[in-house]
Amino acid sequence: MCHEDTQEVTACESLLADISKFRPGRNFPALVSDFKGETYFLCRFISPLPLPDGMHSEQLSLEQMMRRMARYVSMIPYQSDKISFAGMYDLWSNNAEFLSCLIGDDEEHALLLIAYFLQLNVPIVRLVFGESMESGEAVWVLSKSDESSVGTLWNPVNGRFFRITDPTVPLTSITCMADKSNIYYNTQTETHPNRVDWSINNWRKLWSGTKGDLPTIQPLEIQYTPPDNSLASREARKIEADIKVPFLIENNF
Repeated sequence: MCHEDTQEVTACESLLADISKFRPGRNFPALVSDFKGETYFLCRFISPLPLPDGMHSEQLSLEQMMRRMARYVSMIPYQSDKISFAGMYDLWSNNAEFLSCLIGDDEEHALLLIAYFLQLNVPIVRLVFGESMESGEAVWVLSKSDESSVGTLWNPVNGRFFRITDPTVPLTSITCMADKSNIYYNTQTETHPNRVDWSINNWRKLWSGTKGDLPTIQPLEIQYTPPDNSLASREARKIEADIKVPFLIENNF
């Protein structure tokens, strides 16, 4: 079931058909389905979320906090929807569902990371869709201090980050970006992050006018479960033993 205005959906489909003819083979997302099978514009999945207790520190700079939250999100296990749903569906969970299941693919990781970046008041953050040498289709996060600055690309699955000018960035192509108010399609000749013109004035927008932030379907807050430090200590000792004992046996200690 689609929860968007019929006329807007029709206009969206017409735009995507037009730019797909112009740039065939590129991934141009717009409408996505949640776990209930209900369809929304993907902008509605982008929303700030309060950080877990104890994660925010006034002693850390904004960039240090961004690195901390990227590390936090990357600790959640990854599993592709192709495995979860036998390759039949690509469903988006909201942040509460993701943190409840504690497993998800790149879009779940990216949505949670961008939610924390928004909460930290990072000036510009967008979802980035493209292809990666590591995983094929990928969803990363772009952060910028302003529209004219050199941005940073964040891999939400492993917490690594790269300047968009870095030749070692694993992303091989960028085809789409999205924020809370619009979706931007790369119809330029170039798709590699090092060669793309990142100014949104040179991207095809889903909505050409000023639409404003779309109302979100994300939860505005989450009741986080406090960490079980004793369980963490037991698991750490178990992992240490699993590594140490075979080594001692092998070396006759």
